[in-house]
Amino acid sequence: MRKEVVVLEKHCDWLLTLPNVVGVGIGKKVREGEIIGELAVVVLVTHKVARCHLTPESMIPAELDGVETDVIVVGEPKLLGNMGKT
Repeated sequence: MRKEVVVLEKHCDWLLTLPNVVGVGIGKKVREGEIIGELAVVVLVTHKVARCHLTPESMIPAELDGVETDVIVVGEPKLLGNMGKT
């Protein structure tokens, strides 16, 4: 099993308890709008919050067990019921 998967499984429940976190996964890291080849633990948030407004316990670390994290703003998830049904 890939290291990224192991790390995600280990930290998934904790990450989902953090403020504004609405999802987690694994994906290629994006830096300054460019996709780079490294896989990362991707943390989906409703909006980014300045570090000065977060407690140390609520911050998403830059890496987890040697695997980089990538925080991506996705906004509020919405359930789109009856998609494709007539």
